Amino acid sequence: MNGDPRYQIAYSSGMAFLNPHDPDLWLLRLAKRLHRGATVLEIGCGEGFEASALAQLGLEVIAIDASPWAIRRAQEAHGNSRVRFQVGLWPDDRSTLGKSFDLVVDIGCLHTVEVSLERERYLKAVGDALTPKGQFYFRIGTDELTANANFVRRRPPSLPVWWELPTGETLVLPAPARGWRPSQHELEAVFADAGLRILNFSLVRGITYPWEYAGIAVREPFSESGV
Repeated sequence: MNGDPRYQIAYSSGMAFLNPHDPDLWLLRLAKRLHRGATVLEIGCGEGFEASALAQLGLEVIAIDASPWAIRRAQEAHGNSRVRFQVGLWPDDRSTLGKSFDLVVDIGCLHTVEVSLERERYLKAVGDALTPKGQFYFRIGTDELTANANFVRRRPPSLPVWWELPTGETLVLPAPARGWRPSQHELEAVFADAGLRILNFSLVRGITYPWEYAGIAVREPFSESGV
């Protein structure tokens, strides 16, 4: 997975790509259903806000990011957490993690994989990383918005980037929206091709894009009793 170069510029300049924020509530609801000590992997953890919150629930968390600057900032911000922060490129560095996971988390990374064959490789690696009853929590931007219960295709004109300067000033830079932002049909088809089945998902206000799908997928075959 190739990271967006804007993130690298922000981190290497000493800026924060995202200001400190509350962890994803959808994710926390799912995580609270896991047993204490369950294993979690976050792909593209950024500055570690979600990973730290998951560790506070008593989960064993490994969080990776392709940017060494992001990992350094995460370690500085959450040094007292039990998260194992690690520089890693998904799926290339899958073998360095050394275990399977009860939960794999991807918030805003899959959208950067714009080549279909690479998306399939990415998602197959997610399936391989899951325990037999493991779950994949994802958030991915979409161009679909609801209007009178019907989906309408709309493309947001820009993806703002929030940068916090060392002075405390916040700089908002509009940038052209980019990445893979699937429709409902496209999302289901790509996951199915990779051997993953989406159990449920919803269209929600986004973290990375104005609108995102937030959902849970499992690998096939899967027992419903494991949800």
